[in-house]
Amino acid sequence: MKHNIYILGIVSAMLLLTGTTFKMQHWPAASIILTLGTFSLLAVFLPAALVNHYKANGNKQTRILYIVTWLTCFVVFVSMLFKISHWPFAGYLVLIAVPFPFVVFLPVWLYVTSKINNFDINNTIYILFLLAIQAVFSVLLALNVSREKIDNTLQITTQLSSLNANIGSLQTKTDKSAVIYSADEVLIQIEACRQLLYNRTGITREGLNKRSTGERYFDSKDIPVNFLLASTNPPPAMKLYNSLNNFIAELGKVPGNEDLVKQAMDIFELNDLADEDQAWPFRMFQNQYLTWILVELDGIENSVRVIKTEVLN
Repeated sequence: MKHNIYILGIVSAMLLLTGTTFKMQHWPAASIILTLGTFSLLAVFLPAALVNHYKANGNKQTRILYIVTWLTCFVVFVSMLFKISHWPFAGYLVLIAVPFPFVVFLPVWLYVTSKINNFDINNTIYILFLLAIQAVFSVLLALNVSREKIDNTLQITTQLSSLNANIGSLQTKTDKSAVIYSADEVLIQIEACRQLLYNRTGITREGLNKRSTGERYFDSKDIPVNFLLASTNPPPAMKLYNSLNNFIAELGKVPGNEDLVKQAMDIFELNDLADEDQAWPFRMFQNQYLTWILVELDGIENSVRVIKTEVLN
């Protein structure tokens, strides 16, 4: 039995190591391998090891400790899997996983071991040390966007914002054509998406430009999903997508704009959508950091304003 458990442990560790290596190198199937490794660890190896140890050393008094041990490992490893794979709600799971061992496992451990005569206190010291390492590792895993990347992103969005303001100030001509109306509708939808994110996080354009905005939400991937893709029906990102399609359609109705339409389709990444697994709103705004979502919105606005200027001229 122990021999089989050792094999299961080695297989689980190899899968996790291989999946981590694939993820670091951005190779295909990394998330699949990590998922298999996590499943092997939590559903096969760990239950087998705990049951074997319980049969050899456990009793009714310590049974709860074995259950809580598995539950703690489940919460911690699943949260890490979600965070490494950049899946939705990973941030919330990490917030649960960091205190979980201290709030749930440690009290049970101290209670159970206090009932054991002549219990070696060194074992408790080892457990506390491991819990501290786990907490530090989980926090470091949560900090997956470096300060340098945040600064670079803020610089990009600041530059785009300034450029968009300058382009808007240069557009002095008035035009009531359907193309201009559709372009303005896209700009309205962009601003609506942006304001949803601003209101939820407390971020302001002025704060971004002055670098005075807090960084609490900059590496969040849950906020864009919750507010741009799932907040209403249809969601704001879908409204933006529909307005972009309408803008391109109106642009194509004007003779001589064929090349401009093709360029716009490429810029907005609207080509070959039939070959994509995800709809445009999810492809653009899912599994993206909040900072990059803000840059994406600024970039779309910049392109619309440039095309609008070209039409007016």
